[in-house]
Amino acid sequence: MISAPCKDCENRKIGCHSRCAAYIKYKSELNDSKKDIIERQDYETYKNGKITKIQRKTLRDVMRGRKRW
Repeated sequence: MISAPCKDCENRKIGCHSRCAAYIKYKSELNDSKKDIIERQDYETYKNGKITKIQRKTLRDVMRGRKRW
């Protein structure tokens, strides 16, 4: 994780985040990182849902005596 540039900053004042180039860069990188995480989670949720659906259908067919393949 990226650490905020504000800690121990000598130029830190109230409201400086809107003007500080280091903080703006940090926030941009943080947002990009969060976006990547959300996209990965969306894919994993989709994939796991599909796997579960296939497993349930296969189990249901086996329990009913149907051949799956």
